[in-house]
Amino acid sequence: MGRRDGVGSVMALLLLSTSILFVALGVAAAVLVMRPGKESLPEAEAPRGRKTAEVTFRTVVVNLKGERLTRLVQTTVAVQVQGERRRELEALLEDRKVLFLNWLIKHLSDKTIKDVEGAAALRKLQREIEDGFNAILASIGTPFEIEAVLFEEFNVQ
Repeated sequence: MGRRDGVGSVMALLLLSTSILFVALGVAAAVLVMRPGKESLPEAEAPRGRKTAEVTFRTVVVNLKGERLTRLVQTTVAVQVQGERRRELEALLEDRKVLFLNWLIKHLSDKTIKDVEGAAALRKLQREIEDGFNAILASIGTPFEIEAVLFEEFNVQ
């Protein structure tokens, strides 16, 4: 009977050690994913010698497309432009905020949960928003473009 108790103790210890290892790996992965770094924002890097500026646009909350509209996205979008264009862009975003906000809400509302899962999906979404905002800027005759879209906040519930 003593040998069987020893095997049970070893199995319990092995199971506990494995569980602790998986929890630690999960925590480490979460910390690495949540930590901002250069590799997470390749679009935001400006060519050497060029100064860029970020302008916070708005925080929006929209329902994702789905059967019951039970999933929400809350995001704060910032746009990056050449540094000398910052004030001009701030004024433009304020004056024409309805155009940009309307486009952003409609675009995000057309997304499903799969469209916003993972880093690759978020990079794609950033490019789509950049293209959409630049199309609006072109339609109103603005002589410059947004260089990148950044998420200051992106929550899915």
